[in-house]
Amino acid sequence: YFGVLAGISFFIAGVVGFLQQPLLVWGHGSCRMADVTPEECGHGNWNLINQVQLVMLLGLFLVPFQNWYKNREKGRPGFMDTPTHTPPTSNTNLRAMNPIDLADASGK
Repeated sequence: YFGVLAGISFFIAGVVGFLQQPLLVWGHGSCRMADVTPEECGHGNWNLINQVQLVMLLGLFLVPFQNWYKNREKGRPGFMDTPTHTPPTSNTNLRAMNPIDLADASGK
């Protein structure tokens, strides 16, 4: 399935590539292309572009949060619920295998 997904993503990237020039003109407006005063030309759609960027950024955080919330409801621990490893200082088995600790325990 990876090949199919990669092909679809390259197709979408190609279509978006064709849309770059019209979106650039729409975003910038006509002030930079016309010999007119700033009051007579369009200034672009920067407010809308910034709002879309903010929504997309928040959407990137929403997807992992939904997965974490769903796993939490099902009782499965997530990556934020349990530590990923136990530090060696708190593991008694590793402490007992230390040659210095073994020498102290035997009285030598």
